[in-house]
Amino acid sequence: MAFGTRPILVAILLTGLSLAACGDDAAREVEQAPAGDPSSPEAATVNGQIIYVADVELEARMKGLIKGDEKIPQGSPEFDEILDELIEVKLLAMEALGRGLDEDPEARHRLNTARDNILGNILLEQDLVSNLQAMTTPLAAFRCASDIGPGLNNFDDSKSDN
Repeated sequence: MAFGTRPILVAILLTGLSLAACGDDAAREVEQAPAGDPSSPEAATVNGQIIYVADVELEARMKGLIKGDEKIPQGSPEFDEILDELIEVKLLAMEALGRGLDEDPEARHRLNTARDNILGNILLEQDLVSNLQAMTTPLAAFRCASDIGPGLNNFDDSKSDN
């Protein structure tokens, strides 16, 4: 999405959200996702929902812009761009919830499937990291090499002269 269209999109969304809030019982309370890190400074508040600096940094880490415990400077172009994206996604999600789109059976299925896929990916990523860390120890490397099979490693002593 071009940066020039964002202000227009945000204005339309804000107008839609404010009109939805004017309705009587039709305006549902928007579910709030658990906060990233309440000890982190606030980067923005979107209709009462806080986006923390830690949320921006996590997103930057997921995009490969920073690694490990690196920080992304507040006010930098990268920080502002990621924050804008998080705000835009939050506004779109709020609008979808306000319209009741999450109550559609197909939408519920897609949301549940996406959640399951993400949780499965997180599990696989953690297992991969654990396995890679375990393989970096000399004993684990020895075990891996000895599991390869006879003749395929340096630990095959069946050919010794003794």
